[in-house]
Amino acid sequence: MINMAFNKKADEIRIQIQRYTTESLVNELLIKLHTKHENESKGYGMPWVLCLMLDWTLELTPQKNASPATDEDVYRILNKIWALQDNAMKLATSQNTYLTLRPFLLSQLMFQKDQIAHLFFMVRLFSIMCDKNSSSFFNDKFKEITGLELREYFVFAWYLNSVFINQSASYIPYSELIIKLYPAFSLEKISKLLKLVGATPDQLKNEIQLWRSQNPLKPAEYFTEPLTIKSPILLLPNGFSTPHTYVATIGISEFVIRELKSESFRNKFTKAYEEYIADLFNQFNYSVTREKDINIFYKEQYVTGKVIDFLDLNGGKTVLIDAKGVEPHQKILISDSPRIIKDKLKDSYIKAIEQASECAALLDIHGYPGIQKYEERYAVIVTHQDFYLGNASKLVGYLGDEYKDKITGVIKNKIPLGNIHFVCVEDLEGVLGLCDEKNTYLHHFLDFCSQQNRSPETQKFDVRQHIISYAQSIGSSYSSPVGSPRLLKDNNYLVSYLIGLMKESETYWRMGGEQKIKEFMHLHYAFKNKIFSV
Repeated sequence: MINMAFNKKADEIRIQIQRYTTESLVNELLIKLHTKHENESKGYGMPWVLCLMLDWTLELTPQKNASPATDEDVYRILNKIWALQDNAMKLATSQNTYLTLRPFLLSQLMFQKDQIAHLFFMVRLFSIMCDKNSSSFFNDKFKEITGLELREYFVFAWYLNSVFINQSASYIPYSELIIKLYPAFSLEKISKLLKLVGATPDQLKNEIQLWRSQNPLKPAEYFTEPLTIKSPILLLPNGFSTPHTYVATIGISEFVIRELKSESFRNKFTKAYEEYIADLFNQFNYSVTREKDINIFYKEQYVTGKVIDFLDLNGGKTVLIDAKGVEPHQKILISDSPRIIKDKLKDSYIKAIEQASECAALLDIHGYPGIQKYEERYAVIVTHQDFYLGNASKLVGYLGDEYKDKITGVIKNKIPLGNIHFVCVEDLEGVLGLCDEKNTYLHHFLDFCSQQNRSPETQKFDVRQHIISYAQSIGSSYSSPVGSPRLLKDNNYLVSYLIGLMKESETYWRMGGEQKIKEFMHLHYAFKNKIFSV
């Protein structure tokens, strides 16, 4: 059903945008997006609203008599876009207030999360895809598409992230890239790497207009991630910038997982992701039983059925853990439709709940040692990225009466609804770090979450907030633990690799005098030609 109120007001705003020149609006918006707000929260300045206006500005063609926009003109339009949220959410007619508010909260959370999480997401991908024990599949696939080595991309991406993280810079001249990375990386390689994640303003405009031709205006667009994330680097005449440093660090860090989407890639990644989770338990000396051992038990009992990836029997409780190497579809994050959420979760959360429930029942029926009674069983589904759904109780609330039986029906007398939790790997790393520090078990944290979720005063929006509260409750020395020993090791490897390249380049440019100046001028000219060549 078309939201006429939203479309009418959005169209009025978009017509107002067309009264001004694209260049003047883009300049004003970039100034605001790059302004540092000292001593203010990271969401101060409403970057999600600015990014939406930037998307619309790049998409729309100005009127023939368009005039340059002033600071006041831009603020006037921004205020109207901010007010548009009421029509986008339709809170007054909502049947599920929390589900309706969720997309709005997520659009803000995107610009409030610590950027170290973006960097660690990228390093984690490096750990999974470039592990010395894994096959060359990921590198071969990446090279087939881009012509570049996967490891080289991760090193280059680390450099770009270091530039933009915490708004340390907003514009970098091409000369700096040449001085810092050439000749360790060839000119051809540097330009290819930069163009992978970059686009000129005209190219960006074409990309967004193409997107619009396939996506009519609708309320959910208000909460969609900025379209510029797909090309987060702005290639300008003499250097490069970004619409926003968060757009840069997210787009750069997630580029590989967004670029490689084939079914063969997904199958390989799922297995590699499961091995990463297994190694994560080993790093923290946390004992779990793996899927292959459960299958051996099934075979001994002459039984077949669904199985989970890991079984945690520590501390006299039963925790069934399933690893799903998936990321949320945008529709999961911006939709308030129970049907859409159900359809998009059927191959991830709902499938994992079915697996855990049947596995729990089979292990119980056939007397697997250590399996606890119904009340002391838990299930944890560990996804690659956060779906921001919290736990099965919340999900059932989202699905409503029409679809909730997809979950309540399969778990009946197998696992309590309130004991089924959804976490992403980043959060699992944090929880296992706390378990290791305080010699506790995973079920202690799950009990804490369940207890807090029972009261509106202590409920949390996401798992990370639970981790922070739990760390305080057990007197941890970490306020919000992130990463793992392996992640820190691989991060140090990428940093050392990058420093080695930069030292090699520094040594090259330090000697040569006037001849090097001439070479630099020639390279600078050649580099810009490569950047802007089709």
